[in-house]
Formats: sequence, C-alpha cells, structure tokens
Amino acid sequence: MTLEIRHLQLLDAIGAEGTVSKAAKRLNLTQPAASHALRSLERRLGVELFRRERRRMVPTVEGERLLRSAQVVLTEIRRAEHDVSQLKTGYQGVLRITTQCYTCYHWLPGILRSFNQTFPKIDIQIVPEGTNKPFESLRNRTVDLAIVHHEPEGSDVALRKLFRDELVAVVPPGHRFASRRSVTAADFADEQVILHSAPYRSTFYEEMLKPAGVEPPRILALQLSEAVLESVKAGLGVSIMARWTVEPEVKRGALRAIRLTPKGLWRVWYAAVLAYRAESPALVSLIDLLKKNALSAVESCAASA
Repeated sequence: MTLEIRHLQLLDAIGAEGTVSKAAKRLNLTQPAASHALRSLERRLGVELFRRERRRMVPTVEGERLLRSAQVVLTEIRRAEHDVSQLKTGYQGVLRITTQCYTCYHWLPGILRSFNQTFPKIDIQIVPEGTNKPFESLRNRTVDLAIVHHEPEGSDVALRKLFRDELVAVVPPGHRFASRRSVTAADFADEQVILHSAPYRSTFYEEMLKPAGVEPPRILALQLSEAVLESVKAGLGVSIMARWTVEPEVKRGALRAIRLTPKGLWRVWYAAVLAYRAESPALVSLIDLLKKNALSAVESCAASA
C-alpha cells in the first residue's frame, strides 16, 4: 500500500499550515525531512499534490482529494484512541442525551441520578433541541445517546431495545369514540388530530393512517403534553398519546383512552448510540440502567401524575 499514516499526517499538516516548514514544526520534523517525504510520496503516486502560490502550498485537485480522506481517517484514529483510553480508565467528561419524545423528559431524570452514583465524574447534559432530529444529532456528535422509537437507516447507529408502550386515541367523555373499545384509521377521516410532533415523526401517522390512505382534515402539532390534554378536553380535536401518559386523566374521568385497532398500536423504544461507541463503558452502563429501570420509571411517573 502506497499511503501510510505518516503520509496522511504530513498532507494534513501542510494543508492546515500552508507551508512545509510550519508543517514540519507541527510534526516535529526538520524541513528537509518533510520536503523529502512529500517529494517521495508524489513520485510514488505519480502526481503533484501541492504547488506553491504566493509563498503558500496550495493543494492540487489530486492533493485536495487525498486531504479529504486524510482528515476523515485521522479524525477516526483520534476517536479510536480516545475510546480505548476510556475503556481502560473509565469515562470522564460530558455525556449528552436526547430523546425522540418530550414525554420522556418526565421519567428520565430519576434514572440519570442513579447513573451518577456509578459515574460521579460525568457531567450529564440533556439536549432537548435534539428531540426533533436524534439520529442527525448522534451523527453530528452533538449528543452521545438518543432514546428513540424509530429505527435509523444505515449501519452506523447501534440500537438496544428498552421497552414498549401502547399508543391510544385520547378523547373527552362526550366524544363519539368514548364508548368504543377500539377505532380504525378510517375513523379519523373527519377528525382534527392533535399530535406531539409533525406527522412524519408520528408512529400513529406512519404506521396507521398513511398505509390506509387516510388524511385527517387538519393535524395540529403541540409539543407540551399539558397543552395537548387541555386542547382535547376543550373539544379541539382527538390526540394520540402513550397510554401511560394519559392514564391519570383517564382514572379521574376527565378523558377516555381508546385502543387503536383491536390489537392496539405499540411503539418500541431503543437506546441509540454510534456503532463505534457501543462498547464505551459509560454508555454500556447507562443503557443497562435504562433497560432495567425505564419501564418502571414510566409507570411510576404516570402513577404520581
């Protein structure tokens, strides 16, 4: 193989510094040694990688292509070295978490407090702005773990199943659905629907309405559960929520929860991390804790509401 790590490091340094002398200093080489290494690589590849313009080394088309690859490879190597160090010494620093649904933020903090007892040196940060784009946030490295109910495309994200919950139609006691045991997609053709998020992020829309070709006259998105529930009570529309979220209101008689199809519509929750970090000791510990306690935390949160 022509290219070696030292070649990528040299190309990256010249591209960043703009001169061979500065690149050599950055790599702890002499200027003659760096110049010789560059000329030797160009001879082996049979192309010119840099040309001098106004006292700067500017990459050629071929050099630009190698530079892009060098940056990707070197970044990945640095991350791998960092993760190996973590596996040996334990995680220290910041761990950022987001979820795919705002209701998760009701039960998540209790589990995070337990996690801090095992990893007291980790600063756990909840990143609510990642809620609408959890997989993009993972890939951009703005979060380290996402709690999601959709599976991503591609193999760069690793998933571990946590629990599942049931989605139900939520209506006031006087609604036409209130006395029914279940409803179908066709029943929503004339109903205004109130969701937590945009339809394309809704399990109900994607797995029930869309396959049936049903489009409600209007779909309203409200992020706060309290706002959704009050809107339903006021007769402004029908909502779709997790049964545990609405259970306290159902027990008080303020609302009714109706099953979606006779078999119910269920949503599976996963812990998602970048695949190359799936063995990080802190993330493994947190996911184990989530798998063990998330469902009971959800039920406890509903019971205390």
